[in-house]
Amino acid sequence: MNIKQKILSLSVFSFVLTMTGCGVTSQDKGTGEAGAGAVSGVAIDGYVAFAVVYVDTNENNKLDVWETRALTDGQGYFTYNPHNAEGSRNYCELEKTHKDYKHCLKIPAGYDEVMIRMTQGYDLTTVEPFTGTLSMRVSSNAENLENVIVGTPITGLLAEMDSTQKTNFYNLETDLDTSISGLDFLDFTTADLMTNEQRAILLTVALRIHKIADSMAGVLDAALDQALIADATATADGGFFNVKAGIPTDASIYVYQAFAESITASKGLSANLTSQTEMEGIVTNAWGKMKAVISEYNADPDNASSQYQIPATDPDYTAIATNMVSLADVIGTVFTAPLEATGTYTDSEGATQTYTIADDVKSRIRAVDIVASLIRDRAAAAAIANAIDLASTAADAADYLSNLKSAKVDLAGLKKKFKDAANADPVETLDATAANYDARKSFAELFGDTTSVTGLTGADGGAANEEGFAGNSLNMGEGDDSVGIAFDGATDDATSGTMKIDASFATGDFASEDGSPTELEGTWEQLDEYTMLMNVEVAGVVQPVIVKPTLDDQGNPAYYYDMGGEQQVWTPPSESNP
Repeated sequence: MNIKQKILSLSVFSFVLTMTGCGVTSQDKGTGEAGAGAVSGVAIDGYVAFAVVYVDTNENNKLDVWETRALTDGQGYFTYNPHNAEGSRNYCELEKTHKDYKHCLKIPAGYDEVMIRMTQGYDLTTVEPFTGTLSMRVSSNAENLENVIVGTPITGLLAEMDSTQKTNFYNLETDLDTSISGLDFLDFTTADLMTNEQRAILLTVALRIHKIADSMAGVLDAALDQALIADATATADGGFFNVKAGIPTDASIYVYQAFAESITASKGLSANLTSQTEMEGIVTNAWGKMKAVISEYNADPDNASSQYQIPATDPDYTAIATNMVSLADVIGTVFTAPLEATGTYTDSEGATQTYTIADDVKSRIRAVDIVASLIRDRAAAAAIANAIDLASTAADAADYLSNLKSAKVDLAGLKKKFKDAANADPVETLDATAANYDARKSFAELFGDTTSVTGLTGADGGAANEEGFAGNSLNMGEGDDSVGIAFDGATDDATSGTMKIDASFATGDFASEDGSPTELEGTWEQLDEYTMLMNVEVAGVVQPVIVKPTLDDQGNPAYYYDMGGEQQVWTPPSESNP
């Protein structure tokens, strides 16, 4: 999807980044002034930070203007966070003018049960944009904020099931006990609530549900490749969903529904997701549901001037199903070995590194996410096959997973490596060393404060260096032509602040129309010590910009940035890389 269409799609969600940044309008508070009560929860694929959470009262998979909404916090929680740095925090107790009141979600009056959906935001395990939607049905009869409701792919599937389908689901998923299906499988303080074997089962089921649903939805939505009848030359270049306000946010809900309908008294979820024949049926069903949404949209008189065509040719169900079954197999293989409570591995410099069960789980999720993302992005078959092989069958799969345990690993950069290798002539095959980012530096290190691991140094901190940082500026150019990102008003070890970007390096709709330098203003905050989320205003809509220190293909220090879906890697000049 190109940037202009993405701007249209983000218009209804612009409150999200606006709230993250410079304030909240009366419409954008979205926490339900007439709410019957607050509800608390946490979004988990990995933990999903800064996700839109809304009460889908009419269950149309759209954030309508009247529906209450909030934003998950930097740890994935909304309304009540039991693990806040202050011990615990109830965001709904804050004044409505407080910057963190945006994390308070209230259920409107008059509902006994509601559907809560969570979409967009950033997955803190992969530190990549979260794609898809998580859902959960909750009762609004009682308010107990400290009973945090867990929203996962499993709750999302259950939310789309009727009582018979739920009974069949649990009868056939015999390892998935109802007592653990609603638990947080990334909370490693709950050893008394689940065993490591049960945690692995939860992870396998949850990842199969969401990664397959999201990948399938992405491929099918791209296959729609809609053209406006009113303007046959205008295409959405990437699908129908989330193109603009009034259109359903995400296509994965329809895959979830197809999953639910595939479960019968004799065939459960796992059997359906690992069978080529059954998977083709799910793909066909989901595609039919998506086309029905377009027909419904076209039938609305209010949309008479913006009709969408339904493609005359259906996608290749067999090819899509084959990739989805392969993804299901990878997930099963990656989680076959028991989870390791602790262990060691040797990094590229020969040093022994210790890892925890959290690191072990993260590495497996990251391996799965790479395969799923390559499928969703319709990468070359060689790239997908390479990622599958490294994750599950290659001789150096153990080394690959060890590299993925490190907080230094850059998944965005690694995915690009897979794509570039597959597109090379002749085609190249990556080995485990491609995932080694031991030489990658954090923002704190690049700013000169090697003792800080929690944030950036302040305006007076950090000396000029060859990696492109000088004080609080990231220079993206050479000499007098350098452009950069300047951080204003930061304090020592700051994790947020305001900033300006001289966007001479920007392309597409982030650049000025005449090619002259343009200044973008907004805010920044750290997702982790290696990832910065910036919010800048483009064409009146606040857009996310991701910046990460990384390594280029030659192993030189570089910077990856994603501006509205357009990715670039910039390598600063240095003595070793003039």
